[in-house]
Amino acid sequence: MKMGPSQRIPSSPCTNCGKEEDGASCVGDAEEDALPNPGDFCICIECGHAMVYGDGLVKRDPTAAEVQIMAADPRILAIQRARGYVMKDKAKWREIARGNIERNLAQCVEEDGADAVFDSAYTLAVDALIDAGCAPDLAREIAKEEAQVFAQP
Repeated sequence: MKMGPSQRIPSSPCTNCGKEEDGASCVGDAEEDALPNPGDFCICIECGHAMVYGDGLVKRDPTAAEVQIMAADPRILAIQRARGYVMKDKAKWREIARGNIERNLAQCVEEDGADAVFDSAYTLAVDALIDAGCAPDLAREIAKEEAQVFAQP
């Protein structure tokens, strides 16, 4: 069983946490780059909630019958296991970003003024994450979230 490449799909929120997601990857034995279809299962990478793609690939909660099918589907277990690794990595990257911002933010505020806190914190975090080996897209996502925390009055 392997994971296919990421595919762009219409953005749709998780029915549990509300996280907007516009990407999908198939998991299975097929060699083709499968796009999801209505009725296919999906897992929110943010909170782990299991859902089903509906019409227009809008996510919906599964029916009781679909939950039973999901519970026996080895692909769902593989996705949840992979999600655990991703979340562990994200926690590591968040710690690096947070530590770098905390170490350098006072100097940034002194040099650039309080209005530039978000920009300074964001730049510091992105640079630190990329230097530590984080993928650039993930570095920007995590840096934005962490910089917003530090920029709040």
